[in-house]
Amino acid sequence: MKIVNLIDRWFEESLIAVFMGYFVLATIFQVISRLILHWPAAWTEETSRYAFIWMTFVGSAVAVKNASHVRVDVLENALKSETAKNLFFWFTTLTFLVFCASLTVIGFNNCLTLLKRPQMMPVLGQSMIYVYSAMPVGMGLSVLRLLQLMWRKVKGGLKPAREVVE
Repeated sequence: MKIVNLIDRWFEESLIAVFMGYFVLATIFQVISRLILHWPAAWTEETSRYAFIWMTFVGSAVAVKNASHVRVDVLENALKSETAKNLFFWFTTLTFLVFCASLTVIGFNNCLTLLKRPQMMPVLGQSMIYVYSAMPVGMGLSVLRLLQLMWRKVKGGLKPAREVVE
């Protein structure tokens, strides 16, 4: 159970750390290769862009997990009763769940299309499925985290996920 808790707490953050580390190192190498070596390495720009795409989609799941997504809460704050606020929570959460689930399915279908008709990265010559799979993975993780958020709400509280697993 400790491994499950460890994965639950740090999976997305670990992925983001790997992509962020690569992004920083590739960008530094690109600057050095252009300015000092006068030999621009095209692969660093391409792969750092792809790492940034992965960070964005996986970061969405982290924001859901920590209940820290950017949102407009003017309407929620205008509601006076706890019942209305609760209904508003469920409406917005379910709407976001449908959105993330839809993007998961769309991304998965895009990946299936890439398996049938491959598209290659311009510089590396590798399949773009490695890039396009960021969408179903990130949005699928967001769906999982939204379900966990809803479960925590049903169980009687909305503590951030980090507090739940400790």
